[in-house]
Amino acid sequence: TYTVHYGDEYTITAAAATGYTFEEVYYVNTTTGDVGNIIANDDGSYTLVIDGDITLGVKTKAIKYALTVEGDENVVADSTITLTAVLEPELEGDVITWAVSDESIATIDENGVLTGKSVGKVTVTATSATGLTAVKEDIRVLFKDVTLDDKDSYWFEPIYWGADNGFVMGIADKDGDYTTFNPTGVTNRGAMVTFLWRMAGEPEPKATVSPFSDVKLNKDGSKPYYYDAVLWAAENGIAAG
Repeated sequence: TYTVHYGDEYTITAAAATGYTFEEVYYVNTTTGDVGNIIANDDGSYTLVIDGDITLGVKTKAIKYALTVEGDENVVADSTITLTAVLEPELEGDVITWAVSDESIATIDENGVLTGKSVGKVTVTATSATGLTAVKEDIRVLFKDVTLDDKDSYWFEPIYWGADNGFVMGIADKDGDYTTFNPTGVTNRGAMVTFLWRMAGEPEPKATVSPFSDVKLNKDGSKPYYYDAVLWAAENGIAAG
């Protein structure tokens, strides 16, 4: 309760808790019971000129924050793009935490810098200190030799259709990441049969031993990538050697 004198000016400063804003600042004259609103100054203070004892009060409401993620939807393998989390209204000191759905395809740092590793698609999630989350889906990592500069070429859409569906993987680099495709390269028979096998859902062949002398296990006993595909194609009459 404050006692003020007629004609005197009093300035009171108040601050709402984080995540809230003032919906109304009011006074109650304890003598007359009159209630009135107090208008805020531009600097956030409140000035009142009242005669008599008053009780000051405030009503607060939660701020409705909205969080979105802005930025490019494509990044070339071994390159970066920067994503931006936009919180409206702004909250001073707010911290954004970033996460990516598959770190074998891309990584993201604390500043929203996304680095493409291997061809594919990822979803990025931004989380604010207020507890809000925002996602940006289907950010594509492009092959280094099949970029948006090639968008008008006849192979652009088919290559990424095949990559999206797991039919083609590209060429692995020394780290095992698929960063190039070589769109004008020559496709061998093993790769061609493997494409068909993947499109069929990678069915398990009934045979366990290859009928072809040049399709055999690696020296360490592992299977070359085309091994099961060739066995499946042979037993289904797709490849005869």
